[in-house]
Amino acid sequence: MKFNALRLTVLCLCLLSFRAAATTYYVDINNTNATPPYTNWSTAATDIQSAVNQTTNGDSVLVNPGVYQSGGYTAPDGSLTAVVVTNAVTIQGVDGLAQTSINGSNTMRCLYLGNGASLMGFTLTNGAAGNGGGVFCPSTTALLANCLLISNSASSGGGAYSGTISNCTLTENICPPTGGNGGGAANSVLYNCTVSGNVTGGNTGATSGGGANNCKLTGCTVSGNASHGAGAAGGGAYTSTLNNCTVSGNSADDLAGGTYNCNCTNSSLLNNTALEGGGASGGTLVNCTISGNNAYSDGGGVYYGATIYNSTLSGNVAQEGGGADDCTLINCLLTGNTASSSYDAGAGANYGTLINCTVVNNTAVYYEIVNNQIVGYAA
Repeated sequence: MKFNALRLTVLCLCLLSFRAAATTYYVDINNTNATPPYTNWSTAATDIQSAVNQTTNGDSVLVNPGVYQSGGYTAPDGSLTAVVVTNAVTIQGVDGLAQTSINGSNTMRCLYLGNGASLMGFTLTNGAAGNGGGVFCPSTTALLANCLLISNSASSGGGAYSGTISNCTLTENICPPTGGNGGGAANSVLYNCTVSGNVTGGNTGATSGGGANNCKLTGCTVSGNASHGAGAAGGGAYTSTLNNCTVSGNSADDLAGGTYNCNCTNSSLLNNTALEGGGASGGTLVNCTISGNNAYSDGGGVYYGATIYNSTLSGNVAQEGGGADDCTLINCLLTGNTASSSYDAGAGANYGTLINCTVVNNTAVYYEIVNNQIVGYAA
Protein backbone atom coordinates (compact mmCIF):
# COMPACT_ATOMS: atom_id res chain seq x y z
CA MET A 1 0.00 0.00 0.00
CA LYS A 2 2.84 2.38 0.94
CA PHE A 3 4.65 1.42 -2.26
CA ASN A 4 1.59 2.30 -4.39
CA ALA A 5 1.22 5.62 -2.59
CA LEU A 6 4.88 6.39 -3.20
CA ARG A 7 4.52 5.58 -6.89
CA LEU A 8 1.48 7.87 -7.12
CA THR A 9 3.38 10.70 -5.43
CA VAL A 10 6.33 10.30 -7.81
CA LEU A 11 3.97 10.28 -10.82
CA CYS A 12 2.27 13.49 -9.66
CA LEU A 13 5.62 15.18 -9.14
CA CYS A 14 6.70 14.12 -12.62
CA LEU A 15 3.52 15.57 -14.14
CA LEU A 16 3.99 18.83 -12.24
CA SER A 17 7.59 18.98 -13.39
CA PHE A 18 6.49 18.44 -16.99
CA ARG A 19 3.98 21.29 -16.79
CA ALA A 20 6.45 23.59 -15.08
CA ALA A 21 8.99 22.85 -17.81
CA ALA A 22 6.75 24.25 -20.60
CA THR A 23 8.71 26.91 -22.47
CA THR A 24 7.77 29.95 -24.51
CA TYR A 25 9.75 30.66 -27.67
CA TYR A 26 9.81 33.92 -29.61
CA VAL A 27 9.83 34.96 -33.27
CA ASP A 28 10.58 38.41 -34.65
CA ILE A 29 11.22 38.72 -38.37
CA ASN A 30 13.23 41.90 -37.81
CA ASN A 31 15.52 40.61 -35.04
CA THR A 32 19.26 41.00 -35.76
CA ASN A 33 20.41 38.77 -32.92
CA ALA A 34 18.60 35.47 -33.51
CA THR A 35 20.17 32.96 -31.15
CA PRO A 36 18.89 29.47 -30.31
CA PRO A 37 16.93 28.43 -28.34
CA TYR A 38 15.01 31.72 -28.92
CA THR A 39 13.58 31.95 -25.40
CA ASN A 40 13.27 35.77 -25.21
CA TRP A 41 12.59 38.66 -27.55
CA SER A 42 16.22 39.77 -27.73
CA THR A 43 17.28 36.38 -29.13
CA ALA A 44 14.07 35.65 -31.05
CA ALA A 45 14.14 33.55 -34.21
CA THR A 46 13.50 35.38 -37.47
CA ASP A 47 11.34 32.56 -38.89
CA ILE A 48 8.56 30.49 -37.33
CA GLN A 49 9.94 27.07 -38.24
CA SER A 50 13.20 27.62 -36.37
CA ALA A 51 11.32 28.35 -33.16
CA VAL A 52 8.86 25.47 -33.70
CA ASN A 53 11.79 23.09 -34.11
CA GLN A 54 12.86 23.89 -30.53
CA THR A 55 9.51 22.98 -29.00
CA THR A 56 8.13 19.98 -27.21
CA ASN A 57 4.50 19.23 -26.35
CA GLY A 58 2.89 21.94 -24.25
CA ASP A 59 5.22 24.74 -25.30
CA SER A 60 4.21 28.11 -26.81
CA VAL A 61 5.54 30.24 -29.65
CA LEU A 62 4.86 34.00 -29.75
CA VAL A 63 5.24 35.69 -33.12
CA ASN A 64 5.73 39.39 -33.79
CA PRO A 65 4.10 41.04 -36.85
CA GLY A 66 5.42 40.26 -40.30
CA VAL A 67 4.90 38.28 -43.49
CA TYR A 68 6.48 34.89 -42.87
CA GLN A 69 7.58 32.94 -45.94
CA SER A 70 9.99 30.07 -46.43
CA GLY A 71 11.52 27.79 -49.00
CA GLY A 72 9.24 25.07 -47.71
CA TYR A 73 9.47 21.91 -45.65
CA THR A 74 8.05 18.48 -46.35
CA ALA A 75 5.01 17.87 -44.15
CA PRO A 76 4.06 14.38 -42.90
CA ASP A 77 1.54 14.09 -45.75
CA GLY A 78 4.34 14.69 -48.25
CA SER A 79 3.32 18.22 -49.28
CA LEU A 80 5.70 21.16 -49.46
CA THR A 81 4.64 23.49 -46.64
CA ALA A 82 5.83 26.87 -45.37
CA VAL A 83 5.48 25.97 -41.65
CA VAL A 84 5.24 22.40 -40.30
CA VAL A 85 4.03 21.91 -36.73
CA THR A 86 4.02 18.32 -35.45
CA ASN A 87 4.18 18.88 -31.67
CA ALA A 88 1.15 19.83 -29.56
CA VAL A 89 2.15 23.49 -29.14
CA THR A 90 0.38 26.84 -29.27
CA ILE A 91 1.50 29.46 -31.80
CA GLN A 92 0.12 32.97 -31.40
CA GLY A 93 0.49 36.18 -33.36
CA VAL A 94 0.89 38.79 -30.65
CA ASP A 95 -0.68 41.63 -32.67
CA GLY A 96 -3.37 39.60 -34.43
CA LEU A 97 -4.19 38.44 -37.92
CA ALA A 98 -4.08 41.85 -39.60
CA GLN A 99 -0.39 42.15 -38.81
CA THR A 100 0.92 38.60 -38.94
CA SER A 101 0.71 36.20 -41.88
CA ILE A 102 2.10 32.98 -43.31
CA ASN A 103 2.39 33.21 -47.10
CA GLY A 104 2.62 30.14 -49.31
CA SER A 105 3.73 32.21 -52.33
CA ASN A 106 1.28 30.16 -54.47
CA THR A 107 3.86 27.37 -54.57
CA MET A 108 3.25 25.53 -51.27
CA ARG A 109 0.77 25.08 -48.44
CA CYS A 110 0.91 27.69 -45.69
CA LEU A 111 0.67 25.44 -42.63
CA TYR A 112 0.61 21.84 -41.44
CA LEU A 113 -0.89 21.80 -37.95
CA GLY A 114 -0.48 18.52 -36.08
CA ASN A 115 -2.71 16.82 -33.54
CA GLY A 116 -3.24 18.90 -30.40
CA ALA A 117 -1.53 21.98 -31.87
CA SER A 118 -3.12 25.45 -31.99
CA LEU A 119 -2.65 28.55 -34.14
CA MET A 120 -4.17 31.89 -33.16
CA GLY A 121 -4.17 35.36 -34.67
CA PHE A 122 -2.72 34.72 -38.15
CA THR A 123 -3.57 35.27 -41.80
CA LEU A 124 -2.88 32.26 -44.03
CA THR A 125 -2.70 33.29 -47.66
CA ASN A 126 -1.53 32.21 -51.12
CA GLY A 127 -1.17 28.58 -50.07
CA ALA A 128 -1.40 25.78 -52.65
CA ALA A 129 -1.57 22.02 -52.10
CA GLY A 130 -3.48 18.87 -52.95
CA ASN A 131 -5.39 19.00 -49.66
CA GLY A 132 -5.65 22.09 -47.50
CA GLY A 133 -4.10 25.01 -49.35
CA GLY A 134 -4.17 27.26 -46.29
CA VAL A 135 -3.87 24.60 -43.60
CA PHE A 136 -3.88 20.81 -43.40
CA CYS A 137 -4.71 19.14 -40.09
CA PRO A 138 -4.52 15.36 -39.60
CA SER A 139 -7.55 15.52 -37.28
CA THR A 140 -9.99 17.89 -35.59
CA THR A 141 -7.81 17.95 -32.45
CA ALA A 142 -5.81 20.70 -34.19
CA LEU A 143 -7.27 24.19 -33.58
CA LEU A 144 -7.27 27.44 -35.54
CA ALA A 145 -8.77 30.43 -33.75
CA ASN A 146 -9.20 34.07 -34.78
CA CYS A 147 -7.51 33.53 -38.14
CA LEU A 148 -8.10 34.67 -41.72
CA LEU A 149 -7.71 32.10 -44.50
CA ILE A 150 -7.73 33.94 -47.82
CA SER A 151 -6.77 33.24 -51.44
CA ASN A 152 -5.59 29.67 -50.95
CA SER A 153 -6.02 26.79 -53.41
CA ALA A 154 -6.33 23.00 -53.21
CA SER A 155 -8.18 20.08 -54.77
CA SER A 156 -9.93 19.53 -51.42
CA GLY A 157 -10.22 22.16 -48.72
CA GLY A 158 -9.01 25.27 -50.49
CA GLY A 159 -8.80 27.14 -47.20
CA ALA A 160 -8.65 24.32 -44.66
CA TYR A 161 -8.61 20.53 -44.60
CA SER A 162 -9.80 19.00 -41.31
CA GLY A 163 -9.10 20.73 -37.98
CA THR A 164 -11.36 22.62 -35.61
CA ILE A 165 -11.81 26.21 -36.75
CA SER A 166 -13.19 28.85 -34.37
CA ASN A 167 -14.04 32.51 -34.98
CA CYS A 168 -12.22 32.54 -38.31
CA THR A 169 -12.95 33.95 -41.75
CA LEU A 170 -12.45 31.73 -44.79
CA THR A 171 -12.77 33.74 -47.99
CA GLU A 172 -11.73 33.73 -51.66
CA ASN A 173 -10.28 30.23 -51.45
CA ILE A 174 -10.67 27.92 -54.44
CA CYS A 175 -10.74 24.25 -55.49
CA PRO A 176 -10.39 24.61 -59.26
CA PRO A 177 -10.12 21.08 -60.72
CA THR A 178 -12.86 18.65 -61.67
CA GLY A 179 -13.82 16.85 -58.48
CA GLY A 180 -12.69 19.78 -56.35
CA ASN A 181 -14.56 20.05 -53.07
CA GLY A 182 -14.72 22.34 -50.07
CA GLY A 183 -13.63 25.70 -51.44
CA GLY A 184 -13.57 27.14 -47.93
CA ALA A 185 -13.14 24.00 -45.85
CA ALA A 186 -13.33 20.22 -46.11
CA ASN A 187 -13.75 17.66 -43.32
CA SER A 188 -13.55 20.39 -40.68
CA VAL A 189 -15.49 21.47 -37.59
CA LEU A 190 -16.33 25.19 -37.66
CA TYR A 191 -17.66 27.40 -34.86
CA ASN A 192 -18.78 31.02 -35.34
CA CYS A 193 -16.95 31.34 -38.65
CA THR A 194 -17.61 33.37 -41.80
CA VAL A 195 -17.29 31.26 -44.95
CA SER A 196 -17.70 33.60 -47.93
CA GLY A 197 -16.73 34.01 -51.56
CA ASN A 198 -15.11 30.60 -51.93
CA VAL A 199 -15.36 28.67 -55.21
CA THR A 200 -15.07 25.14 -56.54
CA GLY A 201 -14.64 24.26 -60.21
CA GLY A 202 -14.65 26.00 -63.55
CA ASN A 203 -16.62 25.37 -66.71
CA THR A 204 -16.46 21.57 -66.86
CA GLY A 205 -16.70 18.64 -64.48
CA ALA A 206 -18.58 18.12 -61.23
CA THR A 207 -17.45 19.90 -58.07
CA SER A 208 -19.06 20.23 -54.65
CA GLY A 209 -19.25 22.35 -51.55
CA GLY A 210 -18.24 25.82 -52.68
CA GLY A 211 -18.21 26.91 -49.05
CA ALA A 212 -17.87 23.67 -47.09
CA ASN A 213 -17.68 19.95 -47.84
CA ASN A 214 -18.33 17.24 -45.24
CA CYS A 215 -18.08 19.73 -42.37
CA LYS A 216 -19.88 20.44 -39.10
CA LEU A 217 -20.84 24.11 -38.79
CA THR A 218 -22.30 25.84 -35.74
CA GLY A 219 -23.19 29.54 -35.62
CA CYS A 220 -21.59 30.19 -39.00
CA THR A 221 -22.39 32.52 -41.89
CA VAL A 222 -22.02 30.81 -45.27
CA SER A 223 -22.46 33.40 -48.04
CA GLY A 224 -21.58 34.11 -51.65
CA ASN A 225 -19.89 30.78 -52.32
CA ALA A 226 -20.23 28.91 -55.63
CA SER A 227 -19.80 25.46 -57.15
CA HIS A 228 -19.23 25.44 -60.91
CA GLY A 229 -19.21 22.78 -63.61
CA ALA A 230 -21.56 20.16 -65.01
CA GLY A 231 -23.11 18.34 -62.06
CA ALA A 232 -21.82 20.87 -59.52
CA ALA A 233 -23.70 20.70 -56.21
CA GLY A 234 -23.92 22.45 -52.86
CA GLY A 235 -22.81 26.00 -53.52
CA GLY A 236 -22.92 26.77 -49.81
CA ALA A 237 -22.39 23.36 -48.24
CA TYR A 238 -22.27 19.70 -49.33
CA THR A 239 -23.00 16.67 -47.12
CA SER A 240 -22.50 18.74 -43.98
CA THR A 241 -24.27 19.41 -40.68
CA LEU A 242 -25.36 22.98 -39.93
CA ASN A 243 -26.80 24.32 -36.68
CA ASN A 244 -27.81 27.97 -36.12
CA CYS A 245 -26.25 28.99 -39.42
CA THR A 246 -27.17 31.48 -42.13
CA VAL A 247 -26.68 30.22 -45.71
CA SER A 248 -27.23 33.08 -48.16
CA GLY A 249 -26.42 34.18 -51.69
CA ASN A 250 -24.68 30.95 -52.68
CA SER A 251 -24.99 29.28 -56.10
CA ALA A 252 -24.44 25.98 -57.89
CA ASP A 253 -24.46 25.32 -61.61
CA ASP A 254 -26.60 22.21 -61.12
CA LEU A 255 -27.99 21.13 -57.72
CA ALA A 256 -28.57 23.02 -54.48
CA GLY A 257 -27.37 26.58 -54.40
CA GLY A 258 -27.49 26.54 -50.61
CA THR A 259 -27.06 23.03 -49.17
CA TYR A 260 -26.85 19.56 -50.72
CA ASN A 261 -27.71 16.48 -48.61
CA CYS A 262 -27.08 18.41 -45.42
CA ASN A 263 -28.73 18.21 -42.03
CA CYS A 264 -29.77 21.75 -41.09
CA THR A 265 -31.26 22.81 -37.74
CA ASN A 266 -32.42 26.28 -36.68
CA SER A 267 -30.84 27.75 -39.79
CA SER A 268 -31.80 30.19 -42.56
CA LEU A 269 -31.39 29.47 -46.27
CA LEU A 270 -31.81 32.79 -48.08
CA ASN A 271 -31.47 34.00 -51.68
CA ASN A 272 -29.50 31.04 -53.00
CA THR A 273 -29.69 29.94 -56.66
CA ALA A 274 -29.22 26.76 -58.71
CA LEU A 275 -30.61 24.93 -61.71
CA GLU A 276 -32.56 22.68 -59.31
CA GLY A 277 -32.98 23.21 -55.59
CA GLY A 278 -32.28 26.90 -55.14
CA GLY A 279 -32.15 26.67 -51.35
CA ALA A 280 -31.45 22.99 -50.79
CA SER A 281 -31.60 19.52 -52.28
CA GLY A 282 -31.92 16.39 -50.16
CA GLY A 283 -31.06 16.14 -46.50
CA THR A 284 -33.14 17.02 -43.45
CA LEU A 285 -34.14 20.54 -42.43
CA VAL A 286 -35.65 21.25 -38.99
CA ASN A 287 -36.91 24.63 -37.72
CA CYS A 288 -35.48 26.42 -40.72
CA THR A 289 -36.39 29.53 -42.70
CA ILE A 290 -36.15 28.92 -46.47
CA SER A 291 -36.81 32.18 -48.27
CA GLY A 292 -36.07 34.07 -51.47
CA ASN A 293 -34.29 31.19 -53.18
CA ASN A 294 -34.46 30.63 -56.94
CA ALA A 295 -34.22 27.53 -59.14
CA TYR A 296 -34.14 27.91 -62.91
CA SER A 297 -35.91 24.57 -63.19
CA ASP A 298 -37.38 22.72 -60.18
CA GLY A 299 -37.59 23.31 -56.45
CA GLY A 300 -37.04 26.98 -55.75
CA GLY A 301 -36.87 26.45 -52.00
CA VAL A 302 -36.06 22.75 -51.68
CA TYR A 303 -35.70 19.96 -54.23
CA TYR A 304 -35.92 16.17 -54.36
CA GLY A 305 -35.73 13.87 -51.40
CA ALA A 306 -35.51 16.42 -48.61
CA THR A 307 -37.48 16.00 -45.40
CA ILE A 308 -38.51 19.30 -43.84
CA TYR A 309 -39.96 19.77 -40.35
CA ASN A 310 -41.47 22.84 -38.65
CA SER A 311 -40.09 25.23 -41.23
CA THR A 312 -41.23 28.22 -43.27
CA LEU A 313 -40.82 28.28 -47.05
CA SER A 314 -41.60 31.72 -48.45
CA GLY A 315 -40.89 33.85 -51.50
CA ASN A 316 -39.07 31.11 -53.40
CA VAL A 317 -39.28 30.84 -57.20
CA ALA A 318 -38.93 28.00 -59.72
CA GLN A 319 -40.52 26.81 -62.93
CA GLU A 320 -42.01 23.91 -60.96
CA GLY A 321 -42.32 23.61 -57.21
CA GLY A 322 -41.69 27.19 -56.16
CA GLY A 323 -41.55 26.24 -52.49
CA ALA A 324 -40.64 22.56 -52.75
CA ASP A 325 -40.46 19.83 -55.37
CA ASP A 326 -40.68 16.10 -54.60
CA CYS A 327 -40.04 16.49 -50.87
CA THR A 328 -41.71 15.51 -47.60
CA LEU A 329 -42.91 18.44 -45.49
CA ILE A 330 -44.28 18.10 -41.96
CA ASN A 331 -45.79 20.97 -39.93
CA CYS A 332 -44.54 23.56 -42.41
CA LEU A 333 -45.80 26.89 -43.74
CA LEU A 334 -45.55 27.48 -47.51
CA THR A 335 -46.44 31.03 -48.48
CA GLY A 336 -45.74 33.51 -51.24
CA ASN A 337 -43.88 31.05 -53.46
CA THR A 338 -44.08 31.20 -57.27
CA ALA A 339 -44.00 28.69 -60.12
CA SER A 340 -43.06 30.44 -63.35
CA SER A 341 -43.93 27.71 -65.86
CA SER A 342 -46.88 28.30 -68.15
CA TYR A 343 -49.03 25.79 -66.29
CA ASP A 344 -48.08 26.95 -62.78
CA ALA A 345 -46.78 23.56 -61.66
CA GLY A 346 -46.95 23.68 -57.89
CA ALA A 347 -46.06 27.14 -56.71
CA GLY A 348 -46.30 26.01 -53.11
CA ALA A 349 -45.23 22.40 -53.63
CA ASN A 350 -44.98 20.09 -56.62
CA TYR A 351 -45.35 16.33 -56.08
CA GLY A 352 -44.11 15.16 -52.68
CA THR A 353 -45.93 14.63 -49.38
CA LEU A 354 -47.27 17.34 -47.08
CA ILE A 355 -48.47 16.53 -43.55
CA ASN A 356 -50.09 19.13 -41.26
CA CYS A 357 -48.89 21.98 -43.46
CA THR A 358 -50.33 25.38 -44.33
CA VAL A 359 -50.08 26.35 -48.01
CA VAL A 360 -51.35 29.89 -48.65
CA ASN A 361 -50.91 32.79 -51.04
CA ASN A 362 -48.87 30.84 -53.57
CA THR A 363 -49.52 31.10 -57.30
CA ALA A 364 -50.88 27.53 -57.52
CA VAL A 365 -50.57 24.07 -56.04
CA TYR A 366 -50.33 21.09 -58.39
CA TYR A 367 -50.33 17.33 -57.85
CA GLU A 368 -49.54 16.88 -54.18
CA ILE A 369 -50.32 14.24 -51.58
CA VAL A 370 -51.97 16.36 -48.92
CA ASN A 371 -52.84 15.35 -45.34
CA ASN A 372 -54.51 17.56 -42.72
CA GLN A 373 -53.63 20.99 -43.95
CA ILE A 374 -54.98 24.31 -45.13
CA VAL A 375 -54.45 24.95 -48.83
CA GLY A 376 -54.95 28.38 -50.35
CA TYR A 377 -54.46 30.03 -53.74
CA ALA A 378 -53.39 33.49 -54.72
CA ALA A 379 -56.02 35.62 -56.33
